[in-house]
Amino acid sequence: MTPTPPPPPARPMFCAVGGVDKAADDPWQPIETAPKDGTTVLVATRDEDAPVISAYWQQDAWFHGWMVWSCRSDGWQVAPTHWMPLPPPPASVKP
Repeated sequence: MTPTPPPPPARPMFCAVGGVDKAADDPWQPIETAPKDGTTVLVATRDEDAPVISAYWQQDAWFHGWMVWSCRSDGWQVAPTHWMPLPPPPASVKP
């Protein structure tokens, strides 16, 4: 009887220096392709405190860049490497 080989190791979503691990079926896209029209998207950063967070592109006379807002902060700029669209809300959530 031939022993069953062990399963492949889990593919890490992030690594310390390389950012998002890209595979053929990976929904993450390079940040250069992200919408810059104010649409909120998920972004991947190299920030250990917030490796994946929702953000939007802000551009006005004083500032342009990726911004994050939270109920505990006035907002801050992030430097994402990759992005993907927000998933739909759970089916049990009603507007």
